[in-house]
Amino acid sequence: MTDVEALMWTLEKDPHLSSTFANITILDRSPDVERLRRRMERAVTVVPRLRQRVVPAFGRMAPPQWRDDPDVDLDWHVRRLAVAAPGDERAVLDVAATLAAEPFDRTRPLWRFTVLDGLEGGRAAMVQQIHHTITDGEGGVRMSVEFLDVERDAPEPAPIELVSLAEGGPGGPAGLAATVATSVGHVARRNLGIARRLVEESVGIAIHPSRVASLTTDAVDIAGSVLRQLAVADRAHSPLWTERSLRRRLEVLRLPLDDTKRAAKALGGSVNDVFVAAVAG
Repeated sequence: MTDVEALMWTLEKDPHLSSTFANITILDRSPDVERLRRRMERAVTVVPRLRQRVVPAFGRMAPPQWRDDPDVDLDWHVRRLAVAAPGDERAVLDVAATLAAEPFDRTRPLWRFTVLDGLEGGRAAMVQQIHHTITDGEGGVRMSVEFLDVERDAPEPAPIELVSLAEGGPGGPAGLAATVATSVGHVARRNLGIARRLVEESVGIAIHPSRVASLTTDAVDIAGSVLRQLAVADRAHSPLWTERSLRRRLEVLRLPLDDTKRAAKALGGSVNDVFVAAVAG
């Protein structure tokens, strides 16, 4: 894992800091079970992270690792539910809110798709839950082209060589040996980097003694910043988060995409910038 991925993975041991996001796709009819399964078998090959799980480093000496899971069970990751009558948007959002609040099994790949049947007008929906360490929201939408069609009875995608999900798993001796080797290598590289920086700093001070004063000032500034952070006793700086709980309710706000793009261009930003600014406002 990268440092950012490892941070998200570690922080969410506090359920308030979950790194899961969910996307709801409305389908004009209930998907064919076997066809959806074939597409998901293809997706876990095209997108390797969908068949990988997180394995802690040996002795926690290094960031966690992504390793192929030999026991990927598509029937566990792809589920079906029926929403209560009348199957309107509110019913879909209520089910999706419950699903999105469920934490992932940390011993499995970090994604889960749920098909919701019973929508009004013969439609269906799919709730796609993906951990942020796999991709972000935009990446999740791009990834969806592997398992969503934009037209009825679309042709099957070109065949690819499917990877056996029973190979290369982390459970055997080879997996343990690789984990230990990676962890030890990470510690060695980190220590070597620290030693190199110490040597460079020592040489720099010897050549430029005047740097001692600036280094002392930096150390004092850092210590002061840490103390200021520790002194913050309120639960949050924003009044919006003082009553934070684990309850979730989803709502939908619809905006014309073309107008949003024009606003983003006029203001020198992206559609995402407009979205974030609007939510913050």
